[in-house]
Amino acid sequence: AWSQVIQVKIRPQVAITENEIDSFLERIRSDIGKTQYLVSGIFLPVETPRDEINVKQLADKLIRQMTEGHTPFPRVAAQFSQSAGASHGGDMGWIREGELEAGLNASLMKLKEGELSPPVRSLTGYHILLLRKKTIMAEDALPSRSDIYNKLGLEQLERRQRRLLLDLKAAAFIENRV
Repeated sequence: AWSQVIQVKIRPQVAITENEIDSFLERIRSDIGKTQYLVSGIFLPVETPRDEINVKQLADKLIRQMTEGHTPFPRVAAQFSQSAGASHGGDMGWIREGELEAGLNASLMKLKEGELSPPVRSLTGYHILLLRKKTIMAEDALPSRSDIYNKLGLEQLERRQRRLLLDLKAAAFIENRV
């Protein structure tokens, strides 16, 4: 149901301009020589303080299942992740060094290719990262304009998705009956 809400209500609002693409290209050019990471991620939101323990336990359980080879990362991401890239197996694309928030970036820098991070707590929930590939940014490796368009579109979609979810929660009336 949430995917349908995203497709119908949020996706039509996403618009990327040529200026945004040019600005992104300039930032990338300034990162030539820095490390970049091809990352997939699972995001498990913590909606209330009571959910904290359950979400952390779920994150630990998912990591165990993936490291033991029972379930592949893309399937777990599609089923459990609440990020915009969940339907694409959790694909986050190429992430530049320092692009993620501090805790996620620190965890990512410690990973080897093919390795999963432990659950990383952010302000909104737990993240599980999979480092698929690591490379040094080179001049000839600059992404195409269409790749940049897609990346910026996914980022904008995720921001709008989070904002809508928070607005819905704020407007909801939930009655707990004991």
